[in-house]
Amino acid sequence: MGRSVKKRIIQKVLVCEKKTLLIPNFYKTVLPLLKSYVCLFQSSAPLVHKLHEKQEALMRQFLSSYVRQEQIETGSKLLKQELAEDVGQFMNKGSLLYGGQQTKDLIMQCRKDDTMVAQFKENVFKAYRDTGVYLQKKLPLGNELLRALVYVDPLMQNRHSAQMKLEKLPKYLPKLLSVQEQDNFYLEVRRYLVDKTLPHYEEEKMTLDQWWTKVQKKGQYPNLCKVVLAMCTIFHGPHVESSFNIMEDIVNVRSTRIGTDLYNAYQTVKYHLRAHKKSAVEYFKRSDVEFDPVDPKLVSNMTSASAERPAYVPSDKSMPESKAATKRRMDAEARDDRLLFVKEKADEPPAKMAKLSEPATDSDKRKNALDLLLQKRKEKQQRK
Repeated sequence: MGRSVKKRIIQKVLVCEKKTLLIPNFYKTVLPLLKSYVCLFQSSAPLVHKLHEKQEALMRQFLSSYVRQEQIETGSKLLKQELAEDVGQFMNKGSLLYGGQQTKDLIMQCRKDDTMVAQFKENVFKAYRDTGVYLQKKLPLGNELLRALVYVDPLMQNRHSAQMKLEKLPKYLPKLLSVQEQDNFYLEVRRYLVDKTLPHYEEEKMTLDQWWTKVQKKGQYPNLCKVVLAMCTIFHGPHVESSFNIMEDIVNVRSTRIGTDLYNAYQTVKYHLRAHKKSAVEYFKRSDVEFDPVDPKLVSNMTSASAERPAYVPSDKSMPESKAATKRRMDAEARDDRLLFVKEKADEPPAKMAKLSEPATDSDKRKNALDLLLQKRKEKQQRK
């Protein structure tokens, strides 16, 4: 085992030194193109209004590494651009592919007829082509909602397409506004686009939801603010995956009495506290424990929680039961079966009753007890 490892190391470091250096240098140069996009949307601030613009920029920047500049399309045309087959849009595989200066220097040190260099260039081109096709397939460049959300940015207020795009937003939230509120929404959009008295927006100092909350608190455009703030809750980072990971930790086969309603309550409390950047103790803390008033709503929720809890308990069939619960259920059913057998024996004639260990005088008492147990079992089955 040790000899084979040493042999591979010698092969990589000494025999194929140039190839070993080419590959990591290429990765070091190209991967930051994708990393910058990923890191941007890992922030906690809502950036859904920038998602379409950044996706298009990422696609165009990546294509510029191996596609001729004049052949790169814009907007929705990127979805129809041919990237799988070469129809004259690709750069020369020999020298123009983007791989970084260090990669070029290493290639210059090799012979022109070096097969390793030719194979490396072929692999680089294939990697670019396959990644471009993948990005074209996976990035929602033609998503109409993301295109419309570009115009909730206060900096896009005076753009000519703003009215048309903003008026499309309510159709993506059909339950949010009533019919009357939708009519008011269209009027508010027109007023908003020509309003010169709106608060000043500095992108570096204020997030999108903070600016719209500021507008909402002034009583301006209530329906428009309601829709935009609802759109700001759209996930665009790793929170989706982390949310499901948290749910798997809470709702599993052992916690059979925890349903999605209770989990939803957990998440609501959690994100509310996170939005205020406080723990539960800090959020409800009173500066003077003796004289400060108690929050009546909190007290009411605490006292009524146990009474409202049964409404959120899922049925036994809605969640898979654990092994311990299965064993308890099977033991209870076996016990009931034994009791049923004893009852059948108690109903037999006195000649057969002699086989039982108990005296005949106690059969009536036992029969009444068994009847009561069987009645309870039937009631339990009916409730299920």
